[in-house]
This record gives sequence, structure tokens and C-alpha cells, in this order.
Amino acid sequence: MDNEIPLVIHGSTGSIGTQALDVVKRLSGKRNFKVYGLACNSNIDILERQLLEFSPEKVVVVNEDKAEELRKRLSGREVRTEILSGEQEAIELCRSISNGYVVIATAGFAGLAPTLAAIEAGNTVPIANKEAFLTAGRLITEAAKRHDVEILPIDSEPNAIWQTLEPEIYSSEDRHSAIWHLHRGAKNNIDHFILTCSGGPFREWNKEELEKATLQQALKHPTWDMGRLITIRSATLMNKGMEVIEIASIFGVDVDRVRIVVHPQSIVHSGVQLIDGSQKVQQGPHDMRYPIAYALTYPYRIDTGLKRLELSKIGRFDFEEPDTERFPSIALAYRAGRLGGSAPAVLNGADETAVELFCSGRIGFTDMPKLIKSALDAHSLNKEPALERIIEADSWARKHVMSNYNEILSKSAVNE
Repeated sequence: MDNEIPLVIHGSTGSIGTQALDVVKRLSGKRNFKVYGLACNSNIDILERQLLEFSPEKVVVVNEDKAEELRKRLSGREVRTEILSGEQEAIELCRSISNGYVVIATAGFAGLAPTLAAIEAGNTVPIANKEAFLTAGRLITEAAKRHDVEILPIDSEPNAIWQTLEPEIYSSEDRHSAIWHLHRGAKNNIDHFILTCSGGPFREWNKEELEKATLQQALKHPTWDMGRLITIRSATLMNKGMEVIEIASIFGVDVDRVRIVVHPQSIVHSGVQLIDGSQKVQQGPHDMRYPIAYALTYPYRIDTGLKRLELSKIGRFDFEEPDTERFPSIALAYRAGRLGGSAPAVLNGADETAVELFCSGRIGFTDMPKLIKSALDAHSLNKEPALERIIEADSWARKHVMSNYNEILSKSAVNE
């Protein structure tokens, strides 16, 4: 068994974080991870259980009141874990180890700063946060090269593409930078990338039905168990549009070389179309622990005891083109990806705010893409933004949508 490997999970109480810890347990005796630190926003019920089971050196609760509540709960108990609070402490936790693994399991733009911190400290970074690559892929790539570390996607679709590309990427002399750099020959072998999509809970709904869709209906994803933001984005198909930009950024290609295909069974997790007509796809059960395990054990494959896929029991595979008229978020994401620069940050900031408005009942389901389009229309593009300009673009988009959503929707209704 290898030497002890320090591990930090940023977002340990969410869907990806809890599954990552399950994988760590399954790897016991096979890969020697030591949970050094855990960070969450406010879910101290789950964090307390994780703290007692894994005994990390540090935990960070972003919400300071919840951090104090956790300290009181553990007062008088033999717990040596240091309990810290605040967003900056959560970021610092990601640079508190070196030559370890920092899993970025948080969703949203808030995952960017922890990602960069983990890279700068010289850690391998398994990442489920698509917004980091979406908004600042160039900066992440440059930082990873500068600090000679690997970024390993655990989002199921880019992870699947990584797995299908692995034999195409490496020579015996150069197996570094697996994810964010392809050999020229490998790029030349690829016609396009295949990005699969479940279609979400509203795949068969017409436009009139979509206008009446409720929050509860949008949160009922047919195959995956995810957090609220990603689940709503999966219902609008914005999640898939953002993955187009994410994959283009990770693998260094134009967004038009990433093509979406709807696959409701969620068994084929993405792949590549090669120039000779062959396809390579990765498939398996719709269980995020598989891509997490691949990233945590790479370059090896280790049996974690998870259930195996039995093709004879699936029955059928269905594939279809996405309907961009009913789901305009896809076209908006391609537009932002083609523009590049600060546009993806605007797309993300506007969408996160639109999701917030929908979840609070202030707008309808089909209003979300209207608000995002307004932000893209009004934004002054910066083609090669530094980190500060990316943060400003994200902030501007949030303010634009939040301050003007009633006016935007009123004008949209008149134009329709």
C-alpha cells in the first residue's frame, strides 16, 4: 500500500463530497488517504458525523453561526479537530496541504478560488465544479502548468471523455497533464466530442407545460441525485450547455467540436467520434462514485466493490437530438462559449441568479433563459480577462439580473 496521502474535500457535505468520502472508505487498505480537512457551507449535521468518523485535523464551516453551534455541540468531547469558520478559511484549507489531493466538490462560482488555491499549493485537484473551468479555464490551465500539477475531472461527462481518450493522449515519455493538454496527434484523431444528456425531468414536455413547471417538478431529476443548483440547471439543460464550455476548456478545443446527444438512460456517459468513423464511449451505472474513484486512484483502476453494469438488464439505449427551441439555454451556452473571454462568467452569474429567483418563486421556469440572454446582450465583452475581471463580470451579471428582472420580463412579454 502506498504512503499516506493527505486529502481535503471542499464541499464535503454535499452530494459529491459525501460520495467522495464513501469512496475513500472503500479504498481503505488499497490507497491510503488521510482525511486532513473538510469544508462545508452550513450543514453541520452531516459535517459532525464526518468529523467523528474521519477525525480530520481541521474543518471549516463558512457560516460562522453554524460553526459556533458545532463547537458547542462538541464541547467536552474528546475531539481534536480544529473548527474554523468563514469563506476565506475554507479557501485557505485548500492550500494547507501540499502534494496531496484536494477534491473540489462545491457547485457554483464559489468553487473557483478554492481550485486556484489548491493548485498553487501543489496539489492534485479532482474537481466536480464545472463553473471554475467554465469561467476561468485558461487561468486554471496556466496555473496547473506553472505548478506542475494535474486537474482530474470527476464530473461524469468530462471524466468519461478522459477515460476514452487515455490511450490517445500518452506517449511513454509524457503522461503528464492528462486532462488539460492533448498531444497534437490525439487532437487530429478526433472529429468531435460526444456529450450525453439525460434530458432532465421535462424532456417530453411541450412549451406550454414548461411555462407552468414548478420548483418541485424541476427538482425531480430522473436519474441523478444532485444539489439544487445543478438539478435546476439540468431541468433547463443549462447544465449541459455549461458542460460544452467546460469540456472545450479542459481539452483545449472549440465549443463547436462538442456535440450534445440526449440519452435518457444515463448509461453512456460521453465519448469521442474519431476521424475514421469509429466511436469511443464510456458507460456504466449512473453513480458518481465511479468517476470519483477513477480520479482518486488514477493511473490505476482499483475495485471499490460498487455494483457492476449488466447490459442484459438495461433493455434499450435511446439517443436523440436536444430541442433548443424548448430549451434555449443550450444555445445561450454555445453563444457564450463562442464569444469566450468574460462571456462564460456572465452566463454563469446570470444563471445562478435566475435559478435563485426561480427557487424563491419570483419568476417562472421559462423566464430563466430570458434573463440570461438579457445579460449576454448587455455585457461589454473582455476577450482575455484577468481573474479580477472575471469576478467583476460574474458580479455584474448577478446585479443586472437581480436589479432588472421585472423590467426584462415585461419587455420580453411585449416582444412576444
